[in-house]
Amino acid sequence: MIYERGAFAEMIAAIWLPGILLFALRDRGGLLKNSSLLALHVAAIWLTNLPAAVIATYLLAFVVIIRAIQLRRAEPLIRAAIALALGLGLAAFFLIPAIYEQRWVQIAQAVTSGSSPHDNFLFARTADAEHDAVLLHTSIFAVIEFILAALVAGFARPLRQRAPQLYSILLASVILTIFLLLPISALVWQFAPKLMFVQFPWRWLMVLNVALALFAGAAFARVPRAKYALFLLVPCTIGLCYWQFHQKIYPEDRPVSLFEAINNGEGYEGTDEYTPLTADNSNAHPYTPRIAIQIASQTDEQRKVSPATLVHSDSQLWQPEHKRFAIDSQVPTRDTLRLLDFPAWSVHVDHQPYPRSADLTDGRMVLDLPTGHHEVTIDYARTSDETWGDLISAVSLIFLIALFVIARSTNPVNTLPNA
Repeated sequence: MIYERGAFAEMIAAIWLPGILLFALRDRGGLLKNSSLLALHVAAIWLTNLPAAVIATYLLAFVVIIRAIQLRRAEPLIRAAIALALGLGLAAFFLIPAIYEQRWVQIAQAVTSGSSPHDNFLFARTADAEHDAVLLHTSIFAVIEFILAALVAGFARPLRQRAPQLYSILLASVILTIFLLLPISALVWQFAPKLMFVQFPWRWLMVLNVALALFAGAAFARVPRAKYALFLLVPCTIGLCYWQFHQKIYPEDRPVSLFEAINNGEGYEGTDEYTPLTADNSNAHPYTPRIAIQIASQTDEQRKVSPATLVHSDSQLWQPEHKRFAIDSQVPTRDTLRLLDFPAWSVHVDHQPYPRSADLTDGRMVLDLPTGHHEVTIDYARTSDETWGDLISAVSLIFLIALFVIARSTNPVNTLPNA
């Protein structure tokens, strides 16, 4: 995560997993309080990183089913259902647009060859040698973690004796992770809703890491001077990862280079899964002008003069969500903009709504303007899915506050946790 991919959002998302397990499993605190705190963690992980959130949701369902079987009552399932409803509701201001607006883009490109689970099981081989080399490193690292988890689980006798149900759930989580990293889980990846969009099965190692840490803590908590081993273990781990996984940044990928590419007009290639349905990144070219003007029709007399004398454009504002420019033309023009045609763009010409189309080769927005002077205004508008998302989040927040108030007023008697 750190050295090979720089996927910092995934690392941050892992922060919420221990809390999700805590408030899904603990007995003390009561149903409403635990449900509310669990909902906050569910919302937090969905707002942090989507693949990690999908993993956390499946993990939550997995552990509460086991917990309900252990206790022979439905309270863990009810707690998780309340938390999921509230947590997803709190994050609705982001999730509703993310779900609805998938129909605008080529989201299936996220799981094409090289990025699908089937190409990223442990020790998988593809036609991409660079991909396979990275996956080999990750696979070896995963096997080392499996072995360590098995060892510390065996030595975690205090946890096994004092909280056998928790021990069983953690062990089951390790087994689930190992299963999902192997090709035998292919059907699960294919048919479980949205699990395919996790893309890389090894992302489930964040679940194994939680169990590994808890087992290790239980195993070494009573070992004299065990904490001093951390002063040796942590630097060695950091050094090993830097040695094996550190990847040099290509010059063109450095932030300064990207900033310069945007400012000098070269631009950058977008991500396929987030481009409009009509777009094709392979046909995009660097240094494309902001406004490419093509004369739609002209007379024989007009063909004798330079096109620059017939058409003039002036870009007054070109910000990510707001564009302002003017075109003076003695002939009708077909103007192709350096702007992908998303449905949320609102186009006005001379202060009136105006139709547009998309270039068939690369998906850029096209305006067909008649002769004369025209003031063009393009803004990325707020859509109805955003409004609905905000409303659902507001209602969910009210419900969450109400649950906290009710939970405090009932003041349930705390009991010793079984897990």
